[in-house]
This record gives sequence, structure tokens and C-alpha cells, in this order.
Amino acid sequence: MKKMTRLIDADAVYKILESCEIRKATIGNPLTDWEYGYTCGIERAESEIECAPTVDAEPVRHGKWIDGGSFKYKHGGRNSEAKELFGTEWRTMRRIKCSLCNKITLVDDTIPYEYCPHCGARMDG
Repeated sequence: MKKMTRLIDADAVYKILESCEIRKATIGNPLTDWEYGYTCGIERAESEIECAPTVDAEPVRHGKWIDGGSFKYKHGGRNSEAKELFGTEWRTMRRIKCSLCNKITLVDDTIPYEYCPHCGARMDG
């Protein structure tokens, strides 16, 4: 199974490492073996973070759906099979527009997409 790339804030990790109590207590004092090993571990972690590869990430864009009204259409034409499957030949469609890219999407259910299929914006606005 492929692991998903996880983006972290490296500066926040540095702050956590800097705030370690033993590291603060040992500055300017002789180190015990345990303290020396602990401090070396922290320094190694900082070095690994510095050398870690970076990725090009695009910030998540947030938008909202703008209701563009609904219309009815004849599903399946005069096909009696469609009437059996859906209870009626007429279906209701809604037009919804993305607040970011202004493109219209047609949906026939009551819950629109969580993301815009045109620009990829998360629709949680």
C-alpha cells in the first residue's frame, strides 16, 4: 500500500524540538551520557528535517455552491423502462455554480459535490 505524502510545518517542529526541557537545562553545563545522547538525537532530528525533500503544494481553495435554480427534463424519453426504474419519466436537475471559477455543474441529487469538478476547490464555504 502506497503511503500518502504528509505535509508538515517544519518551523513548528523546530520550535517543539527547541522547547525540550533537557536541552534547555543542559546549555552551558557538562552533559551526562544520557543527556548527551538525548541532545545528539534532537540535533540529528533537526538535521534530518533540514535535509528532507520538499514538495510543491498548492493551498486548498475554499468555495461554495451558488444555486442557479432547477429544471425538469424527461429522463429516457418515452422509454417505459425509465419510468419503471425511476417512478416517472421526468427528473429534476439543479444548476449549481462554483463561487471561485463560476462554472456551472448539473446535479440531480440533493447533495452537491464536496469539490468543484472544474477547479478542485473544496466546497465548504
